[in-house]
Amino acid sequence: MRLKQAPATGGFAVVDVETTGLYPRTDRVVEVAVVHLSADGQITGEFSTLMNLGRDVGPTLNCQRSPGF
Repeated sequence: MRLKQAPATGGFAVVDVETTGLYPRTDRVVEVAVVHLSADGQITGEFSTLMNLGRDVGPTLNCQRSPGF
């Protein structure tokens, strides 16, 4: 975990959560990322981390090979 810069007060955070699927009982969170933006839209902080699932993630989708995606 590393916060590149302390976020300023105000603004908002954009949160991205990557999972292995859509079902909470069987799928897991793989990665979490947060970007903090000031009120005028400037990036003031970033954070991302990979999660330890404790198991194989299973088959993965490669968007570069899926033109219809």
